Amino acid sequence: MSAGSVDRDFRSQVQTYDLDAEQSVLGAVLLDNEALKHAVENLRSDDFYRDAHREIFRAMVELADRNRPIDAITLANALTTKTLLETIGGGAYIAELAACVPTAANIAHYARIVRDKAVLRRLASIGIDIANHTYNAGGDANGIIDSALDRIAGLRRSQPAAAVLGTIASDVRERPVDWLWLGYIPRGTLVVFEGDPGKGKSTLITTLAANVSRGRALPGGSACPAGSVVLISAEDSPEQTIVPRLRAADANLARVRIVGPLLEKKGAALNILSLPKHVELIEKTVSAEGAILVAIDPFNAFLGEQIDSHRDHDIRRALAPLAAMAERTGAAVIVVRHLNKSGGENPLYRGGGSIGITATARVTFLVANDPKDAGRRILACIKNNLAPVPPSRAFRLVQAEGDQVAHVEWIAGDVALSAADLLAEEPKPRGPKPDKLETAKALIQGLLSDGREHPAADLDRTAKSAGISHGHLMNARSELGVVTRRQDFGGRGAWFVSLPNPDSMPTEPENSDSMRNPLPDKDFAKSQDPNSMTKTPIESEFQKGSEVARGTHQEEAEIERLAAADDEGLIE
Repeated sequence: MSAGSVDRDFRSQVQTYDLDAEQSVLGAVLLDNEALKHAVENLRSDDFYRDAHREIFRAMVELADRNRPIDAITLANALTTKTLLETIGGGAYIAELAACVPTAANIAHYARIVRDKAVLRRLASIGIDIANHTYNAGGDANGIIDSALDRIAGLRRSQPAAAVLGTIASDVRERPVDWLWLGYIPRGTLVVFEGDPGKGKSTLITTLAANVSRGRALPGGSACPAGSVVLISAEDSPEQTIVPRLRAADANLARVRIVGPLLEKKGAALNILSLPKHVELIEKTVSAEGAILVAIDPFNAFLGEQIDSHRDHDIRRALAPLAAMAERTGAAVIVVRHLNKSGGENPLYRGGGSIGITATARVTFLVANDPKDAGRRILACIKNNLAPVPPSRAFRLVQAEGDQVAHVEWIAGDVALSAADLLAEEPKPRGPKPDKLETAKALIQGLLSDGREHPAADLDRTAKSAGISHGHLMNARSELGVVTRRQDFGGRGAWFVSLPNPDSMPTEPENSDSMRNPLPDKDFAKSQDPNSMTKTPIESEFQKGSEVARGTHQEEAEIERLAAADDEGLIE
């Protein structure tokens, strides 16, 4: 069946056209020639359903290309030259077009209608061809799928680029929030669970997965749809932890797919699952399973090497594709992270890493101990962009007889504790604050204790993760005499650091005064002339090291300023 016959057959069955919109586009151009540019940005001549309208639009574009006015007379003359005037309905039809629309102001809207109808006709043609090939291709399913995808991709590429950004509000079709857990976990969005280690976050995730796999109701009597789950875990063993937890929570194990951090191993090379690099692969897995719940535990473990979890820009770049995936698949995507060590009471700023994680998520929860009952855990909502903040819920971690792991046992009723209340009740550290410089020195000594050179960037990252400011790190390096050396690799270089070798450090003789000038005056003066000195290998190496380190001298004053500012709380 040819594309033309398919089109004609489809036209006879379904009205995928709007003649009023087509006439309005052409009439608007006759009223205001400037309106043609809005039509051309959205339309091609073959987007018009009626053949007469295609020919009229082509003639209008040709007149504009020749800088000719477009009116009833010039248009009729152009069509007469092509012997098409009578075919399109004559001069009377052109006059009718000019009178069918009161203003040219809405031409862009009319053009979008015409374009969208044309796209639907082409999609229908592709669909009918797919159906025909399905019956006649002899079972070549992959070939049919590849051909269909290529044609649909070509259809998308053929569409004119939008001339303006955004969507007209009146064109947006509103839709209600689809809840996995009513008021708590919306589908098609990112959700964050955060809390200190050992509070039950991962166990809570596997319990939610079990509920979804069985379609069991959740706390508050909320109905939960039954569906598949994808658990992406970097820390827990499937054999020893994840599956035993799922079994303890009475999950339908056939509906839960477990994904670890290692994708494949080729010799010594490891291919590690990372974000945002492998979002497309995750989406294929979610779509193949038809999953309605995805959990990534912990989120930071899957960030790519180039992603700094403390930089807002990096985090949003990693989360945006994940959020888009959630919306496309309709799955609720829960990411798990730990709290930072700041000790603040504002829950919005207590999650580890950038505030961008909380900002991107539509709902964020805190999992913490009940300050008045050590055996209870509290799930408290920090923020909810899609509904009022729901009541906090309490649960216990219970280990049944015969089980090697715990499962969640919900405690009925709402809890009158907010996330801020839970953080306010955290035990505060007692005793004097550790000296920041000494902490930095201890970290450097620990990292460099093996006597080898280490990349300076590794030291910087470790110090930042430990909450040590750049100023204190540099002061500590100076006090410890850390040796800095640059290595070049094919035109690119990197800085390496190490502790000084005690055996190579010069020592002053006991009777230093008698040894300060052991040479006769003339020889001593000569020895001070750098041009006359013969350098030993050690002295030569020392001079090279001095030249390498010279660039650091200019920053010493700045280091002291940064350290002082940090002591005063001016630097994070």
